[in-house]
Amino acid sequence: MGIQYEKYHGGGLNGNDVDKLIRKLPLFEKALKAQTSESGQDDLMVVIPVIKAVGELYTAVASSVLDADYTSKIEDFELKWTRMTSIINITTPPKVHIIITHIREFIALEQNSLNRTSDQHIEAEHAKVEILGKSSAYKRHNKNSFNGWTAQKRLVDHFNSRNLNNYEKEVKRNKKPGKENFEVTF
Repeated sequence: MGIQYEKYHGGGLNGNDVDKLIRKLPLFEKALKAQTSESGQDDLMVVIPVIKAVGELYTAVASSVLDADYTSKIEDFELKWTRMTSIINITTPPKVHIIITHIREFIALEQNSLNRTSDQHIEAEHAKVEILGKSSAYKRHNKNSFNGWTAQKRLVDHFNSRNLNNYEKEVKRNKKPGKENFEVTF
């Protein structure tokens, strides 16, 4: 399909490789169907509707004009993602969580599609959370235990308390009539 796995992929496909996968979905579906029928792992076919939903969602929210029905595309993706995770034992990565939980709010705030939006600021904030998360107060507990979950929640609360005030100030400063897009820095 022309997608070469590289060390930096970290186990998942990103950016242009996802675009290639969506464009070549019929070829991928055919290859997956052949492989799963041989191995008896037909449950893997559940990824196909998820990839289709990603393509529809991307078209709805990232085109130059926001699709009026974008919320139903998000809901459809969430439904298919949830079904897939119940069949295939995988966790929800942060970007999927952001899509399911936060994209609607972001679009409502921006009043625009994601056409000119980059996820670089998300990656930058993730790096800050990683640094904060390595401190001993949050690192002590197993992430899968109740104490680990509580520590992670405290980490998010701590991070948000440091950054939400800055975000609100930045929004007030940058959101002027006629200004379509702005990048928030923390």
